[in-house]
Amino acid sequence: GGDEFVALTTGPDTAEEVHELAGRILNALATPIRLDGRELSVRGSIGIVEGPSGERSAAEVLRSADI
Repeated sequence: GGDEFVALTTGPDTAEEVHELAGRILNALATPIRLDGRELSVRGSIGIVEGPSGERSAAEVLRSADI
């Protein structure tokens, strides 16, 4: 199974800024963690949805992001 989280921005953000944020999150997740002498790795995937605030409900936005 996997854990899910959401990163919300208050915008207005450009598509480039949003993709940069997604890249920083994936890079952080890709950094191995050492625990009790073992190295653990985590992988992630990101869904991105854009749109003006107030246009859709939070549930609709999450469905669009495929979370």
